[in-house]
Amino acid sequence: QQPIRVPTGLLSRDLAGDMAALLLALALQLSCACLAYCVFGVLAQAQGFRDSTGTCWQWRSQAEGWLFAAAWLLFGPPVMASADVLLGLDLATYADQVASAMGVSQWEFGLRIAGMVVLSFAAYGWALTLSSALLCRILRGSRRLNSSLFQVRRLVLRLTFPRYPAQLSGTWAMALYLRGLGGSVSLNATVAIAEPPLEARKLRVAEGALVLSAQALGECEVGKGSVVGADAVMLPHTEVEAGAVVGAMSVAGRPVRADSQLIGNPGVIMRRA
Repeated sequence: QQPIRVPTGLLSRDLAGDMAALLLALALQLSCACLAYCVFGVLAQAQGFRDSTGTCWQWRSQAEGWLFAAAWLLFGPPVMASADVLLGLDLATYADQVASAMGVSQWEFGLRIAGMVVLSFAAYGWALTLSSALLCRILRGSRRLNSSLFQVRRLVLRLTFPRYPAQLSGTWAMALYLRGLGGSVSLNATVAIAEPPLEARKLRVAEGALVLSAQALGECEVGKGSVVGADAVMLPHTEVEAGAVVGAMSVAGRPVRADSQLIGNPGVIMRRA
């Protein structure tokens, strides 16, 4: 059996596309991490965080804070314990000094810090969600047309989607995220997805519809009040009319009329009882 030989030009193009996607995703996450650090710093300054000498925390001029925020938000809390050691930060001592300077108990100071972390992480998540959606909307391409842009967009989505947008699954915010990607999704629809939507602009979901971890492989339309079960696959040009049901793990490759249901692989249409 002869080995498969891939032209060097194709490998170089794929490598260049992957590197561009990695750099774009890293730039997005670092920018959002810096924004979250700014939110944390503004909240700390508003509450009058001071050290033992009574000096206000100069969060803008401390490079360690920027690096710590980036390391924590990019790699998660498990790395935080090693990040403060690498950067030479004694967070426990700093917290005790600030609490004593403000004249509050450790419990109250801990609650304040927890609220600030929640708000800063929400700022990071929403900034990443909106910026990644707009960027991937600009990178227009498909598997056949502009495949290089499609490759970059696919990798950017796979790197940014699990960071925060995946946590919005099943809420109105997921519909807003899909709209940002170019899809036509009603804010009153419930869309729960676990994988990044590679071609969201081809998806149309009406109000009151319920879509649970389904995969749309092309131009698909889900009507008002219809239900698409978990792990279902909608082939190109699938239309689920109002009130119709597509069963879980079914493959829909034909129009599903109103008040009917499609079940199985291949899908079989039945009348609803």
